[in-house]
Parts: sequence; structure tokens; C-alpha cells
Amino acid sequence: MRIAIIGGGAAGMSAASRAKKLNSKADVVVLEETSMVSHAPCGIPYYVGGYFSDEKLFSAYNASQFEKLKGARVKVSTKVVEVRDGELVVDEGGQRGIVEYDKLIIATGARPRLPDIPINGDVLTVHHPANATAVKQRLWSARDIIIVGGGFLSIEMAEALVGLGKRVTIIARSDHLLSRVLDSDMSKIVENKLRESVNLVLGEEAISIGLDINGRMAVETSKGKYAGDSVVLATGIRPNSELAVGAGLSVGRSGGIIVDDHMRTSKPDIYAAGDVVETINAVTGDRTIAPFGPIANKMGYVAGVNAAGGDMAFPGVVLTSITRFFDLEIGSTGIKESDAVRLGFNPRTSIIKARTRSRYYPGGGLTWIKLVSDYGGKLIGGQVVGEEEVLARINVIAMAVQRGLTIRDLFFAELGYLPPLSTAWDPLIIAARRLMPEG
Repeated sequence: MRIAIIGGGAAGMSAASRAKKLNSKADVVVLEETSMVSHAPCGIPYYVGGYFSDEKLFSAYNASQFEKLKGARVKVSTKVVEVRDGELVVDEGGQRGIVEYDKLIIATGARPRLPDIPINGDVLTVHHPANATAVKQRLWSARDIIIVGGGFLSIEMAEALVGLGKRVTIIARSDHLLSRVLDSDMSKIVENKLRESVNLVLGEEAISIGLDINGRMAVETSKGKYAGDSVVLATGIRPNSELAVGAGLSVGRSGGIIVDDHMRTSKPDIYAAGDVVETINAVTGDRTIAPFGPIANKMGYVAGVNAAGGDMAFPGVVLTSITRFFDLEIGSTGIKESDAVRLGFNPRTSIIKARTRSRYYPGGGLTWIKLVSDYGGKLIGGQVVGEEEVLARINVIAMAVQRGLTIRDLFFAELGYLPPLSTAWDPLIIAARRLMPEG
């Protein structure tokens, strides 16, 4: 059996490893356009911020290491230019060639989604470790930096740049930060923290980017004009699905490849995984893209199993995410209250503020928790913002949402307790108690 995989990121390498493990006789080959495989784009803000300087740390393996440890072949600097039935047309250093396959896995990831406005001058996007050094060099030489967009990447890049002593402005068209994952009441906590060191411009949509009369970069919005030395565009991503479209595969409204729970596309011998696909939101039942590394790894795992002849289903996503801005951590899972209202869930919510450790133990901080349930009491979402232990608490909520548990189930969850780490009434339990019916 010949299994070809397009893309050497999280999904592609996970697929290759699992396929070769299950079918050691299969000829498994990964085709990667850049020189890097097993790479971690989520590390770019921390590379820019100077937390590490060795580019090799972006990759868990290089191509030769992966071949030696996993047994799959890896061809870097190899661009797939066309997908045909049973074969791929590739370009290797200007030389055209053919790679034949019995099963194909497309794991081409995503690329930055740029706003449909005039853009000229020193504009940067942050999306692949292969470009990280160029981004770092240009931002380190700038003093005033404008970030367009109000999502995770904007906050992470702002942390990196503020830590370097840069003056940072964030311009977002939404009236609150992280509007895809946080309700406005929880976002206000994040905004107050950022305003200590960042110029926040909310509710203004960029209409053009270019040089002003002083030769500086300027972002013109619906309400004003903002100048800086460099502009970072962090306005989201779009699936890199052009090869799939050219091959006649079905794609969804986002442009992501439509797959079933076995990661099969509309052609039975072709699978797809990672940021390039649309999967099912387990809460709403709608199709969605899920551009997170852990999800890509698991999708790739499932695709690799099934391409190699196994039988495994992917259960869908609840879109758990976490980020931070210095000592403020921000987590979300499931759906937020405003989306639950829009989708007809008739939601009930609770929001609490609590300490993270017992009152007599030194240190610790505050945390804010918002829980969202449907009218029947099933947990459908949660948001946690705080100064520590956000990851642990959002992970508990994520598991509860994924398994369809109720507020009552969460209230009676037997969580660990130790004064240096928590309180006897964990903030999660307090938030659940607020939503649980009396008696």
C-alpha cells in the first residue's frame, strides 16, 4: 500500500507516524513544501519575544530524524502542484515529478486571512516558523507597532512586543477582544489588563494600510488613523484548500474540506486532517474549522489509522482554547452565552469571582469563571480568566462539555484540594452551585 501525505505539520506528521505504526509494510511518504516538518507555529510569538533563539526548537523532529524513528519517508522542499486520481504532480527544485498513491491524506493547514482592503508597505503576517526569523528581525528594529485583529495571536504578539519595550497598538473591528470565544463581560477583564501597557482601539475596522506623508506605516480605520513603524496583520486564517478544490473535493462555507468522522473526504481514497478541514462542533452540530495544534494532531492520528486500514472515528470538537497576557490567563470552551442565545439554546449562566488559593496561604490571585448551560441544565460552554490555574479549570469544563455532563455533574465532581493550590470550595464548584437548581 502507498500512502501519501501532503503537509508536514502537526496533522500530517501525526498521520504518517500512525499509518506506518499500524501498517509497517506500507510505503508512507510525507511531502512538505518548506524545509521544516513537525513544526509548531504557536511558538512564534515566544520566539519573537526572545523566550528562545534556536529555530530548531520549533520542530519536534527534522526529516531524517523522523524517517529513522518512525519509518516513513519525508521529502522536504517538495511542492504538490496538482492532485489527480492515484497520483500527485510535484515540483522539487523546479523539476516536475509524479508520486503515486493508493491512499492520500491532505494536511495542508491554513494561511492568514487578509482583509479585503488596500495594503502597501511593511505589513507582516505570523503563520509559519519558516518565516519567524524574518518577522523577528523586522519587529525588533521597530519602535511603534500596530497589530490589526483582536484574537489570540494579537494578544500573544502584544505580550511579546511589550516585553521587548515596544509601543503597541491593537486595532480590532469588534467592540471587545476575543469576541469569538469570550462574552463581553469576560472580555472586559482582559481589556483592563491590556490597557495597562497597550493602546486598545476597539470597534474600528481597518479600511486601508499604507505609508503616510511622513513615510511611516499608517492604518486608516472607519473612525481614525494610526501610525507606526510596522504593522502586524492578525485577522484570522483560512483553510489552505486550493489543491482539494482542484481535485474536485467538497468544501464548506469556510473553504475547509468537508470530512466525515473517519476524516474521509468526498472521494473515498482521500482523507484530510488539521486546519484545512471542517469538522463538527459537538455542541451545535454545525461544521467548523478548528485551528488548534492538539486537534490537528488527533485528526491526523485518526486519518492515519483509517488510511492504513484501521477503523477509528473522530468525535468532533468543543473548541477549547487558552492564551495569556503576562500573568493573566484566558481560557474558553464550548459556546459562549451570546452564541447560545442566537442558536436558540435558551441558556442559563453564572459568573463568579473567587480566590485561587485558601485565604490564609500566601500568594495566589483572583479568577473569574463563567458557565453556560442549556435550559435543561446541560453544560454547553465555559470561560475562565484568572491569575493562575486557568488551564486546569478550563480543561475540566471542556471534558464536561464534551461528555454532555450537567451542571449537577460538575457540582459533584470530586476535584482535588490543597490550600497552596486551591480552596475547599473550588471556584468551579461555586460557579456550578450558582446554576444548580435548589433542593
